[in-house]
Amino acid sequence: MRTAEGAARRREEAKLRQIMFATAFAWLCTPLPASAQADAAAPALDACVAAAGASRVALEGCKGAVAEPCIETEGGETTAGMYRCYDAEMRAWTSVLDAAVARAQADDTRAPLLLQAQETWRAWRQAECRYQASLYAGGSLERVLAMSCLADLTADRAIALIYAERTEEL
Repeated sequence: MRTAEGAARRREEAKLRQIMFATAFAWLCTPLPASAQADAAAPALDACVAAAGASRVALEGCKGAVAEPCIETEGGETTAGMYRCYDAEMRAWTSVLDAAVARAQADDTRAPLLLQAQETWRAWRQAECRYQASLYAGGSLERVLAMSCLADLTADRAIALIYAERTEEL
């Protein structure tokens, strides 16, 4: 009788684990409102950068154009929400940066040097953000701080290239 009860309990526990796994999987695959809000805000960043013209101050004012409103949305203030918001900010600035690099390559005989500089900068950015995030090593904010750093440094690099392009300082 004991083995029959044990087998029944194991089957019941297996069903419960399957339900829990399915629920967790569904939750992970469902985008948070913050994530959708952040992706929708990417065009606002493009508009901000375009409107900034050759003003470095105005370009700097575009930082946070995606992440800040995203964090204010439902779910944006959670650790996972903030990570997604900063990830969307980083992706939006990466798009702006990639376009600036492409324009610089098309018009500059120094294109190979720019590509080398970009590779070196990317390695430095990764190392710097790992270092900054290590303040919270093992904590829930480690990933958030790393992504925030990536977004911030990507914005800084894009702004530097755009400013140089618009003022012809490089």
